[in-house]
Amino acid sequence: MNIAQFSLKSLILELRYPHAFRLWDSAGAIWTNATRRWPALTLRDAVPNQTRFTLGNKAEIGIHIDRAFVNVGASRVILDDFVPFCLFIVETAIPLLEIDTFTRVGFKSTFVKEYKTMDDAVNDFHSTGMTKQIGGKCFGIEGKSDSPSVTIRVEGEYLGCATTLLVRRRTTRLDVQVIGDDDFEPVTKEHLELVYDCDYFTKGEMAVGQLKASQWIEDAMHVIRRDSNVILGG
Repeated sequence: MNIAQFSLKSLILELRYPHAFRLWDSAGAIWTNATRRWPALTLRDAVPNQTRFTLGNKAEIGIHIDRAFVNVGASRVILDDFVPFCLFIVETAIPLLEIDTFTRVGFKSTFVKEYKTMDDAVNDFHSTGMTKQIGGKCFGIEGKSDSPSVTIRVEGEYLGCATTLLVRRRTTRLDVQVIGDDDFEPVTKEHLELVYDCDYFTKGEMAVGQLKASQWIEDAMHVIRRDSNVILGG
């Protein structure tokens, strides 16, 4: 199994920094600029220590007093659609906050593979070799796990990466009424998934001017796609 068999469902960029008290003065300018770029942005939170806007149900942008983030999710996420939001944070919002350093730059990607049966998902989970499948009685319990998970964390001097692989059962609800159907009932759908999360992050302080957001994100995604196959056994 390899990463090419998964669909990219979510991307998150998070920038952490020392308390940016300038947020109290600059929030209006930041979001005026953002809504000019994306008129459909909707305000979700606006309190002294944080502001948060969403773009439909696909993107979320937040500026907090100690961190800023972009979260994009869809049935299939495209990196090129994600980058402009990140550039807005790095090139427009951060300068207005007058931040000198980042204490952490994190890039999290979530990949999902769907299955028809839970057994198929569990079997692929164990085929990676990250853990062994346990049979018979364990901890005094007879049975088998239908939602196994494992996390591997690797850290160097400047970079770290935490990867999580798990089997998930998820239910979605579709509230769409058929015209003329007086006996409408919401439709639910069950998803059986193998989920692979990869959180790639910096360690220690980084000067704001060192972060070239577009290149850093592209390089991080390249490394994640390349080295995730070691984890997945592909």
